[in-house]
Amino acid sequence: MKMIYISGSTLPSQAANAVHVLKMGQAFAENDVDFTLLAQNGGGEIGDLYDRYGVQNNFTIHRTRKGLPRFLDIIRYVFTHPTDYIYGRDSLSLAFLSLFKNSVTFEAHQIPTSKIKRLAVNMLKWRGVKFVAISQVLKDDLISEFSIPDDRILVAHDGADEPPTTFHTVDLKGRKDAVQIGYAGSLHAGKGMELIAQIAPLCPDADFHVIGGTEGQIQKWKDASPNIIFHGFQDHKMIPSYLHAMDILLAPFQPAIIIDNGADIARWTSPLKLFEYMAAQRPILCSDLPVLREVLTNNETAYIISSEKPHEWVEKIRNISKNKKEGEIIAKQAYLTVSNNYLWSTRATIITEFIK
Repeated sequence: MKMIYISGSTLPSQAANAVHVLKMGQAFAENDVDFTLLAQNGGGEIGDLYDRYGVQNNFTIHRTRKGLPRFLDIIRYVFTHPTDYIYGRDSLSLAFLSLFKNSVTFEAHQIPTSKIKRLAVNMLKWRGVKFVAISQVLKDDLISEFSIPDDRILVAHDGADEPPTTFHTVDLKGRKDAVQIGYAGSLHAGKGMELIAQIAPLCPDADFHVIGGTEGQIQKWKDASPNIIFHGFQDHKMIPSYLHAMDILLAPFQPAIIIDNGADIARWTSPLKLFEYMAAQRPILCSDLPVLREVLTNNETAYIISSEKPHEWVEKIRNISKNKKEGEIIAKQAYLTVSNNYLWSTRATIITEFIK
């Protein structure tokens, strides 16, 4: 089975979508799919990408130019390379290709707001294309707004790898006797830095480690509290080691999560960090977004707390620090949940069965 995956991701980049498409490339290949990923050229050598993102070199990466030339490169590649299935996150390219190819599947991560992308989704529906949605609420909204038949949409939340058996050495630069609290991800508005800046001054006995963010974003927050340590952007292969070094992990999402294109994805999000946290077997404190309750259960796999109540976050951090056994039980249940339901390999399997 041959598959071409069309993404708008730039490789390499700091974007979570770059991690997503590479992890899916590895997972599809592990499921005996002859897989080629098309992504935009972000510089450097293709061979280095496998190591930087911690994925096996078991699939092909083909990088295109950017802008209009990118679209031409995609069309040329698809029509000069035989494939059984075309899959991807690029609605515009997939809509065009669906006019000539029958086996097309579109993976949706949000409801489009621009007229041209909404037109593309309507064309995909009209052409009988199958859809994959990253959350149940996104599937419901696709049905409501575009009248896509229920049986043509599969819900497949994001995922994680099994944790490694060995870890890289990381320099936390903090106090050895402090509680180590971690956040890994971008510092875009709504991702959680706003809440961390409120919590950290109230927890002087803890060090807060922020892994991710651009230099400009870090400059904005660097004086928020002396016990916040910024580690900057790290190659994704290092993230499991940072998470392993923590005592508690934070997913402090705000009610609105604004991404690069200005869209608010809080209603539909399926954050990669959440699944990676679960795989890390560390207790998780997570904001109470309705969509996240599709995956998490309060006091069973995570502690779910309103993002508007920072003092409750502080209280829970203190409780976990005093009662480590309870936190370990929650963390173990979270690991079992992700291991049984949300591994990248599992996701690739159910998607492969669906599109066949």
